Amino acid sequence: MIPRGGTEIRMKPELQHQNAEIASRHPTALTRPSVEMAPRLAKLLDCARPLALFVRLLRLFPQAQSSFSHSRPESKAAEDSRTPRRWRALPSFWTWPSPRFGLRASDCFRSCVAGSLGTRHSLWPAALALSLCVTPAAVIYETTSPYHHIRVVEQASLRTLCFDDAQESRMSVPNPLQGHFEYTEYFHMPWLWNTQMTSVVMIGLGGASTQRSFEFYYPNVTIETAEIDPVVVDVARQFFDFRESDRQKVQVSDGRVFLRRSTARRDLIILDA
Repeated sequence: MIPRGGTEIRMKPELQHQNAEIASRHPTALTRPSVEMAPRLAKLLDCARPLALFVRLLRLFPQAQSSFSHSRPESKAAEDSRTPRRWRALPSFWTWPSPRFGLRASDCFRSCVAGSLGTRHSLWPAALALSLCVTPAAVIYETTSPYHHIRVVEQASLRTLCFDDAQESRMSVPNPLQGHFEYTEYFHMPWLWNTQMTSVVMIGLGGASTQRSFEFYYPNVTIETAEIDPVVVDVARQFFDFRESDRQKVQVSDGRVFLRRSTARRDLIILDA
């Protein structure tokens, strides 16, 4: 048998022998050798298509959070070349979640309709509901410094600091101690070896996720930060709840120069720049 993909599928000799016996006993039971595989293939397709759509939906969110492109990466002609002709007529009536992300609701609908029609469980209504529930991201601050193109993007309750096209830091607006990137949790591991630390130096400020955490969880620790970009310091103060105090200090300086000129001993030095 040669399916739609054009690849020939050969049945195992044991199955061919079984089919021959069934056909000899019941001539109408099998019309061709592939009939026995049809139910299995149908079940596989029923499982694979929704799974592929689910994976596609999951991939939309990292793209929406990390690839803040200034324009759509593909032209209309390039997009149409990868879209089945019969689904190109679906309307592109809404950008989701933002024109900066290069994603449109019709992209989701096309994937849902093309992948789900003909199966028992169509997922395009669920995809429509999911897309309607997503809060569009908004750029609430944007500037260019000598070191970065800086943007602060807010979506729902999360605020993200972006340098150029990369996510640098994240914070929950209602609770600044939450919403941070998971890797910052590993900066607490040195306390497994030394529970008596009192002085910490950090190279790089960003959105001050680690600085806020250390100040809150370790009352006896003084945190000094070296940040080379003064605009980043201003952004952290204005949008990421960074507040200087006797225990929380920041210096606008190159981290290498800061360490070379410092003569004090510290219990911990963290590089996050």
